[in-house]
Amino acid sequence: RYVSSDGQGMLPLLGSLPDMTSDTESYVALSSVYRERSRLEAALVHAHVQAALLSLGQPQDAVTMEQTRFFCKNAHGLQWIRYRSVEEELTPSTSLVPKLSAHVADGSEAPLFALHTMLRAADAFHAQYNRWPGELDNDIESDVPLLKQCTSQVVAEHKATSSNGALAVGDDLVYEMCRYGAAELHSVAAVIGGVGAQEVIKLVTGQFVPLNNTFVYHGLNGTCATAEL
Repeated sequence: RYVSSDGQGMLPLLGSLPDMTSDTESYVALSSVYRERSRLEAALVHAHVQAALLSLGQPQDAVTMEQTRFFCKNAHGLQWIRYRSVEEELTPSTSLVPKLSAHVADGSEAPLFALHTMLRAADAFHAQYNRWPGELDNDIESDVPLLKQCTSQVVAEHKATSSNGALAVGDDLVYEMCRYGAAELHSVAAVIGGVGAQEVIKLVTGQFVPLNNTFVYHGLNGTCATAEL
């Protein structure tokens, strides 16, 4: 409401000056102008808050002036993020296949999101055979065609809900997934654990932007990427 009316398309003023070259007297005077303007704009925002509370039938003291000032001070760094559930990502009818296809088509991220498709195929393999592909050394060669079939099934399921066509996964990656055999490498576990801990710290402290929503780490070349799938 403020941006579309009093703000004339602009967010409320922060109230602090950016780095600049100035003499002391001019800097102090300009700082005072900025602070007064930010207080005025915060008061205008608070008036809109009070009107919104009234229309919702909420008490006027539900949001204090101090909270409004804090919000205005940080409004320029706010982001609205809507997360999707794992179920929505894995269900063919709700998965964002075009986005996945775009990432696979991207030369720089293709190995990462082709690997993501393979992880889904490995889950399908486990659901069907009650074991991971290549879990035993003697099964590697025989599991390759079975995993390739599971990969084709996963791709076919998502192809039905996408206009971008089937996802391309190379036979070499299918073999590597079988050779991997669901091993748990200490170095990979350390990286993923560190990323998870970092996300927890973001949520606890309310600082920095959390990942949204699928994080893929490629241990062979030490790269990673995120995508909303």
